[in-house]
Amino acid sequence: IFRYKDPKTGKVKQRKESLAKFKDLDAYSIKDARKAHDKRSTQVAEFRIMDVLPQAVMTFSELTAWYLELPSIKKLASYPRIKCCLTNFNAVFGNRIVGSIKPLDLENYQESREQQGAALATIDLEVVIAGGMVRKAWDNDMIDGHAVRAFKKVKNKLKIGANARTRTLTIPEYMALVEVASEHIKALVITGYNTGMRKGELLNLEWSHIDRKSSMIRLPAELTKEKKPKLPLCWKETIQIV
Repeated sequence: IFRYKDPKTGKVKQRKESLAKFKDLDAYSIKDARKAHDKRSTQVAEFRIMDVLPQAVMTFSELTAWYLELPSIKKLASYPRIKCCLTNFNAVFGNRIVGSIKPLDLENYQESREQQGAALATIDLEVVIAGGMVRKAWDNDMIDGHAVRAFKKVKNKLKIGANARTRTLTIPEYMALVEVASEHIKALVITGYNTGMRKGELLNLEWSHIDRKSSMIRLPAELTKEKKPKLPLCWKETIQIV
């Protein structure tokens, strides 16, 4: 058992370790136990104790495996998107120690992804999701604050408002699209155009969201981007399609 100062909180913490983790030491020897304790005490005194804690060797791939199994993450409607973004991120940083990441590494990642043809919004989302995972781990004392600071210093590639829509689908375009669409796609096009519902809201629509008595669609908070219940405007044609 040894004590060390947590660099994140400044508080003194206590950690228990087995002698089995030390090479050439007898797990049942008091003498070897004292040797192990002296070694840790020296590392604490020289501020090298963080080098032997779990967070010092955790890779982004290992952290991702933990993060994607969290119930609070798995239940999100955006879970497939989160998983995809982390897969792209780990294609570069998967074997990298989390605590070793630097702002320059992330900036180089952004430039590399842009050269590959990825949209700026996609690049920003990948970095934001990876950063959210890192902050979650930090909040749960799994890593130190070095990686958190790296993500905080990186700026988005996409400027605010740069991806704003410049036009809307015209009625003739809408009618032409409906005319050539297959039946199941036609239903999605009509419902989406007339309600303004997003793709995720349309594809995850369930019978429990349909209020037949009031002829309304009631979207629950977990289905919407704003995380608030929504009542899309429903025209007669939309209700007939639904």
